[in-house]
Amino acid sequence: MYWIRSLKLTMAISASLFVHSAWAKNISVDIFALPSDRIQNLVEENSQTLANLGMTTFYAKGKQPHITLYLTEFPERALPSIQKVVRQIAQHTPSLPIEAKGITITKGNWVFIDINWSKRLQKLADTVTLAAEDYRAPQPTLPNWVKKYPNKLAAFRRYGSPNVFQNFQPHMTLLANENNKNLAIFKTKVHKQVPKTEGSISGIGIAIVDSLGQPTQIIATYPLQH
Repeated sequence: MYWIRSLKLTMAISASLFVHSAWAKNISVDIFALPSDRIQNLVEENSQTLANLGMTTFYAKGKQPHITLYLTEFPERALPSIQKVVRQIAQHTPSLPIEAKGITITKGNWVFIDINWSKRLQKLADTVTLAAEDYRAPQPTLPNWVKKYPNKLAAFRRYGSPNVFQNFQPHMTLLANENNKNLAIFKTKVHKQVPKTEGSISGIGIAIVDSLGQPTQIIATYPLQH
């Protein structure tokens, strides 16, 4: 889109100052889609089910339900530029419908609520990545698991994130590395009755996140257009 190309050109000089500053402190930043209330209610319902089985979700710990669009390391001083880029995108993006359907439990016992892929959601993630990647740290920390997946490793080396473009799989994380044996009971429950609901993306947010990708500080949120 022309307005994104223009924005990137006008900010190119400041971006290079940020990413090439050797002394700048790097922080992990997640640019995320903010789901509407109906989607967040599904997170709450499944969090309560897990709580009844003795597990505490990120939602129960007060973490904002979110769908990651682009997560990587940035120099801390780049935050104002990232905010400007994301605000511009939000101002040019109408609210878009989404559907949450199903639960994924990985081999490492991460638990996700799956968000159905759509062209509009993919376009939003791609737009955010292309607009913000100029400001990222040039050598972000490579997670060990990424080395096992050549396509994700290639994406990481180019964009600082393994989960962009063709690797984008929208979801909301409930648990990470869960060791409670009752997770098997939860798995049986969701297979019998697949959780699902429809809603929308109501905004885009920026957060500093921890090693599990969970917000420790929300920097800003910007509503999409209605």
